Amino acid sequence: DRLGQLTSVHMACVLNALTTLLHATAGVPSGLATPGRHVKGRLEELARRLHRPPVVWLFGGGRYTLRLLAERFLWESQGLSIAGIIDEHPRFKGMREYLGLRLRSLEEMHAALKEGESVDAVLLSTDTLQDVFWGRTASIRERGIATTRLV
Repeated sequence: DRLGQLTSVHMACVLNALTTLLHATAGVPSGLATPGRHVKGRLEELARRLHRPPVVWLFGGGRYTLRLLAERFLWESQGLSIAGIIDEHPRFKGMREYLGLRLRSLEEMHAALKEGESVDAVLLSTDTLQDVFWGRTASIRERGIATTRLV
């Protein structure tokens, strides 16, 4: 009954996660390069380089973020995590959390960095606005924080 109340975007995330879980429990590799697998690969790469779990934020809280977080079990089962989401869309005004993660504006992230918060990397969470997000993260890259495009 409650599944019928989900939007099509949320339902797609649920179905994607269920399909991936089915493949995993059956021992059959899905062979798909999914958003979650991209994130897992980047987190593993950073962890190897840093010799510890990295502190990583996503830049963007749209549909692509919903899709990749539907697979968060891929990396969380290995002790890797996403620290939060940076997004300035008006729909997030006044929100402190989204999809179970901390939510900050770019200005709030800069304030946290000035106060000494450690961030190892920012992943651009978009499949359509890569150039826009890349430009918006220039101030983060100038601080020496690795910023990576996911697609």
